[in-house]
Amino acid sequence: MQSKLLRFLENRRFMRVGGSCEDRGEHTLDVRDAPTLARRGGGRRFRADLFYRIQGITLNVPGLRERRADIAPLLAQFLAQLSARHGVRQPRLGRQVKTLLLRYDWPGNVRELRNVVETLCLLRDGRQVRIADLPECVTPASVG
Repeated sequence: MQSKLLRFLENRRFMRVGGSCEDRGEHTLDVRDAPTLARRGGGRRFRADLFYRIQGITLNVPGLRERRADIAPLLAQFLAQLSARHGVRQPRLGRQVKTLLLRYDWPGNVRELRNVVETLCLLRDGRQVRIADLPECVTPASVG
């Protein structure tokens, strides 16, 4: 049961048990909206009793754009982890590339940062990262 719950929390998809045939397909639910859904009632989208049972502590974590000091340590951690996972050497980040990565707002937060670092690890395998290797969203038009 725990693996199914974890899979749901990661993918936000579930298969409904019972109900009509139309309800048995795959459904999606964003659990970040659970408090709102539980307050609305109705029970069809998210049961209030389930919400209150699983609710432990609510953490409001600001986005990376509001905690820029976390970007550099996350970069270092992801470079080490993802290089090891893929069996490649860590790419080297020059000053200009690092500055661009630190200045970017990261609307996708930590997951977006991780995905960019993973791509760099796979593309550069121990070599210097070039500005051209960065996604277009990270590089201002005047730099590219």
